[in-house]
Amino acid sequence: LAVSLSVVIIALWVVTPMARAMLLLRAAQHSVGAAPVIVGIPGSDVSFYTTDDSTAPSASAVSDNRIPIAGWFYVVRPGAPTVILLPGWKADRASMQSYAAFLLRGGLNTLLIDLRGSGHSGGEFSLGLYEPQDVKAAVSYLDASPQITNHHYALYGVSFGAGVAIATAGGNGAQYQGAPEVVAVVADSPWATEDDTVSRLDSLPVLGWSVPLPHSADVLGHSITFLPDARWAVDSTLGGNMDIRSALAGARSLAPTQSLLIIHGLHDTNSTT
Repeated sequence: LAVSLSVVIIALWVVTPMARAMLLLRAAQHSVGAAPVIVGIPGSDVSFYTTDDSTAPSASAVSDNRIPIAGWFYVVRPGAPTVILLPGWKADRASMQSYAAFLLRGGLNTLLIDLRGSGHSGGEFSLGLYEPQDVKAAVSYLDASPQITNHHYALYGVSFGAGVAIATAGGNGAQYQGAPEVVAVVADSPWATEDDTVSRLDSLPVLGWSVPLPHSADVLGHSITFLPDARWAVDSTLGGNMDIRSALAGARSLAPTQSLLIIHGLHDTNSTT
């Protein structure tokens, strides 16, 4: 009985963080209705393809795994700048309608998109590692659109989308380049990195309490990992380290021609932001 109980405890210790990591990364795709009329302006349903560069050995090489991205496009006038709206955690473009109304009333064209793994877009949710590719694809779509003549763009993101916006604009100064076409970013309660989100998975919620399940220990000043943890599960599933495309890395790599405005709600207690 003691041996069996020990096996169960060890199994829970090992499996719990991995299972929670899989739940964290699961997609949230669903159908989204046709573009509604916002402040009297009709929108159009748009779609384009992004790429998954998880297998890219360099910035110049990406795989052929084309991922469809869905969105709504609203044009106030062809000569106006365009703002790309990025929703929060696994939310779809419909959640950004109030932001679109505000911008459209201000005379700005808007493109609302579903990031990969959410809404009506394809692909898998990647915790911000590959989502910047979706935003770059949106920029390429606008560059080729005959509906607009002004190719100055801004990104407006909320929470998770705000972090993606900063990461997209700045890149990381190394293998992932920024998007110089983006001249401004408005980040509403952005995450700096998703480290806290993943670290919380190395625990077991029980009756309102969080029971830690340590998978490493500090011995004589050295960190020794003795069991695979949630971070290992996330990185292995994504095929890369999510921190190399964090908002923090993006902010550090912004060009002098790119503006960043960070706004934050007093009641936002999310430790990630």
